[in-house]
Amino acid sequence: MSTTEQAPVHADSDDALTTTVEERELHLVWPQSGVELDLAAIQGLWTEEMYLRLTNQTHAPIELTDGVLEILPVPAWTHQSWHSCTSILSVSFVV
Repeated sequence: MSTTEQAPVHADSDDALTTTVEERELHLVWPQSGVELDLAAIQGLWTEEMYLRLTNQTHAPIELTDGVLEILPVPAWTHQSWHSCTSILSVSFVV
């Protein structure tokens, strides 16, 4: 089960921007047998070595904080395009 909540980015504005925060479940699945394990039982116990081994096998954005893995959402197209524009402007300004 996942939960979604809206969090204001600029609380003092009437037209406050919001971001969606979704709690994601972490599962391990063996494709050959279809066996699926819920990894919630070991949240809080992940080591840096385990995290590095996991992230070497995927391009998914994953963070490790105090032994807890957090699977981050992939940035939206609008975020990526805004980042590209600001990067180009920054380079133009510096040069």
